[in-house]
Amino acid sequence: MSATNANTSSPSVEAQTLTIPPVVSPALQAHTRRLVRDSATTCAAVSLVPAPFLGSVGISALQLRLLSELSRLYRVPFSQNVARALIAASAGGILNSTLASNPISHVLRDWVNVHLALIALPLRLLTGPALLAACTYILGNAFIRHYEKGGAYLDFDWHLFHYELASKLGLPRPRLLKSARK
Repeated sequence: MSATNANTSSPSVEAQTLTIPPVVSPALQAHTRRLVRDSATTCAAVSLVPAPFLGSVGISALQLRLLSELSRLYRVPFSQNVARALIAASAGGILNSTLASNPISHVLRDWVNVHLALIALPLRLLTGPALLAACTYILGNAFIRHYEKGGAYLDFDWHLFHYELASKLGLPRPRLLKSARK
């Protein structure tokens, strides 16, 4: 009798946990991809601001606006989660500040300026913006994929995002938790 109850209750449990991803129009997909690309480009431009703190604040604001706009387009509630969004968006700002104030960056910059004077300026001007644009691009596309699968802002898998970000930027990958592997 308990085996019968287990069999009859199993489909109802699966039906309750199964979420059907929304159908996303090609126009929405194109618009969101363009939004992410434009935001990444704007973050790269803002990272050229000579004052690292101002650049960090600007990049955080741009990434926060990107996440807010994506949430609005996919009709995912966002406003009540501003604190989490600020933390997520500040990652790009922190990256900008770290690149600008890291002693290793200074040593590398000084060495390149002395030994590779011809390529020092273009290398210096392009490396930080390229990394920040890549971070913004990966963040935006991760949210697009998550929203297109029917996800909500609160159930975004940050562990999987950090793993993907490190993989795509060629950084040491953090250990992937079991919950992120699904």
